[in-house]
Amino acid sequence: MRYLVFLSAILCANILLGSCSEEKLAADKETSSNFEEGELTLASLKLAVNSFEVNVQSDSRVPEEDTEAERAIHDIWVFQFDATENQNLLINPRYYTIADQSELDNLQVWLKPNITSTVYIVANTNQPNWITDKTDVSSRANLEAQELYNLEPQFTNEGQSLSIPMTGYKDNVTINEESGTATNEVTIPVTRMFAKLCVKADISFDYMTLRSIGISRIPKASKVTARTGEGNDKTDYRNTFYYWKATTFDLNGEEEHIVYVPENMQGIIEEDNNSGKNEGNAPAKALRLTVEVDREDPDTGENTQPNYVVYPGGNVTTDFNIKRNCIYNVTINITSDKDVHIPSSNCFVVVPGNLLSFEPYYREEKGGGYSFKDYLDVNDETGKKVIDKVEIIWQSKDAIGDNSKGDLVWYNPETQKIYVKTKTEGNALIAAYNKYDEIIWSWHIWVTDHDPANLSNAVRYTTYEWDSNGIYPDRPRTSGLEVMSCNLGALANEPENGQDTKPFGMLYQWGRKDPFPPVLKGNPGNYTVQNVGEYYDNSNKQVVGMTSDVDPTQLFHSISGIDMLKLPNPVCYAIQHPTVFICGTKGVMKGEQYVENILNYVAEGDWNHVHDDRLWGGLPPVDDGSMEKYTINSQRNVHIYDNYGSSKTIFDPCPYGWRTAPGELWLGFTKTGLNPTNWDEVNNYPAPDWNPSWWGTYIYMQSWKGENGNGYTYFPNQGTRVGDGYGMRVGTCGNYHNATTDSGNRVNILHIHNTARLFHIFEFEFPMYYVKSVAGPIRCVRDPNPGQ
Repeated sequence: MRYLVFLSAILCANILLGSCSEEKLAADKETSSNFEEGELTLASLKLAVNSFEVNVQSDSRVPEEDTEAERAIHDIWVFQFDATENQNLLINPRYYTIADQSELDNLQVWLKPNITSTVYIVANTNQPNWITDKTDVSSRANLEAQELYNLEPQFTNEGQSLSIPMTGYKDNVTINEESGTATNEVTIPVTRMFAKLCVKADISFDYMTLRSIGISRIPKASKVTARTGEGNDKTDYRNTFYYWKATTFDLNGEEEHIVYVPENMQGIIEEDNNSGKNEGNAPAKALRLTVEVDREDPDTGENTQPNYVVYPGGNVTTDFNIKRNCIYNVTINITSDKDVHIPSSNCFVVVPGNLLSFEPYYREEKGGGYSFKDYLDVNDETGKKVIDKVEIIWQSKDAIGDNSKGDLVWYNPETQKIYVKTKTEGNALIAAYNKYDEIIWSWHIWVTDHDPANLSNAVRYTTYEWDSNGIYPDRPRTSGLEVMSCNLGALANEPENGQDTKPFGMLYQWGRKDPFPPVLKGNPGNYTVQNVGEYYDNSNKQVVGMTSDVDPTQLFHSISGIDMLKLPNPVCYAIQHPTVFICGTKGVMKGEQYVENILNYVAEGDWNHVHDDRLWGGLPPVDDGSMEKYTINSQRNVHIYDNYGSSKTIFDPCPYGWRTAPGELWLGFTKTGLNPTNWDEVNNYPAPDWNPSWWGTYIYMQSWKGENGNGYTYFPNQGTRVGDGYGMRVGTCGNYHNATTDSGNRVNILHIHNTARLFHIFEFEFPMYYVKSVAGPIRCVRDPNPGQ
């Protein structure tokens, strides 16, 4: 659970500010309508941008004047309607771009003269194809029913320029047939379609520091005309064009963070016993702020990261409307930390030398329809789901230390918390056992001081727009989620040299929550201490056994695909045996030629013969029209589906606040959004001294070749464990999992290579890489809806 904290939410008062335009501007795009528009003449538009509305309250900050960036207009669509009852379209809609704001001093457009009319403007769409010959804007009502799609939150703190969509109109306009006359000057007030959120945080405790603030449930589409938030006139989404984006930021020492978001009108609820706005009464799609802090208990030294929830709107009690052209000054005051409950996850990032505590029974993920109580339940009368003890299954040397006395990792039944004291950087897997000495759940402890879960280290990705007809690299990119700065479990973001393995992360079979330590050498190689490195047991003394073979005397070993088919529930088996590699091949340790032949696999290469595409938060791919689907290769039956679910699952291996990435993340890694034909089509950053012999490559995440900034990150070619349990391609291949799948149980794996021939953002040539039993690294992204 999270906590609603006091916020100041400020609303609305109206002032007009004008900016003028009178220079002739040729139309960049003109649609063709089914009527003859006749002779047109030039008219001069003056666009007056309405100021943001603010309702000044006694506890609010004094609003500042609109900035030049907030008033900027970069393009406009121009419409003209007659004054009849139906207000019919008079001219073909035209799209004009404005290269320099000085052009607004004299902006001329084509209009129909000698008729009383309404001139309508939609500005800053950045979409020259928004209105086409097939778009019905034959009347003003039809135009106002249209929606702008692919809207993204905008920021000034991150150095981005603004292009806030606006609309406006002027009634009773009559254009003189003679162009350039005074009567042909039309002043049109325009209003922004976005709201402005000014977010501040005030924490009353010196042992708590702000970590990040997340904004979720941001609509991606907005009607031309404003919604009221009443009855059925609420912001909603009905298909993939309304996908809810989210963003997260830290203040980085700034007093406040400013973000501009499309209107989100969710209405006003009835007063709820003065309880204020909270998760219990909030509409499902109400805009939400999630505040994450670092907390070190002043008495015990326990380190936790509690989360608090805030709902901006018209007031702090009942109004969930985020209105266009309004400023919301949100001050988040954290004045109490009593009874703070920290939800569990499958991975915890802990600084060396710290004490971690968490509540193992408390989980918030709702994705996939799974219930955590099916596995852990403190009230289970049989005791099978009740924690009796906690021990270390494996650890890198001194990550935790000698726990033979149970004083470094333990469970306290009174507090119902698990405690972990870390020592040095590394990784560990701890497990809870029931009274029957059965493993009932396990957790990855990631001990590192480079703070990979901190937003200041993450890079928000952008990707290409796409639909069932194609991928569109020539269109403006759409903003995605923040990407973690390193692979899950890595001990460094970047290498110190070309063959540095510290950036290597853990390996995961698709859909499983528990990690396998990475392979460090071997091609192919047995999963042994010689190829993986030494890992230790609960006492931190005994090196645990490792093999790719079927040998249960070794902690890490494999079972064949034939034996997997005999398991009634492979998911339950995987939970109880987190170190056992479940092969997707008929046999184990058969070699490269064997795993390259799809005929040697069972269950289409899945480690789970029951098949479940939801395990990591994806949706099963379907062809019923409910999700977008683009065919990459019809002969191989390869597609990308818009099947990234809105919620994280209990099997997702990422830490709280993060989740496994969507498949669209990889599109921007190449120039076309498809597999490249040469290295020039790979969106790599040429780091100093980098060359193709390096065990990894840097990828630009936000634009093609960094043209809009230097947002890049390092992806190591750390190899993988293929379906027969062997390690493969260390230093030459990076095979990255994401949450979504294709039809036929194929995973959307990213196959990174330092040569273009094998750099595949859609891997469909080699089954040893695209089956679900392959174990690859993960790059987590920020969870836009934590706890949902």
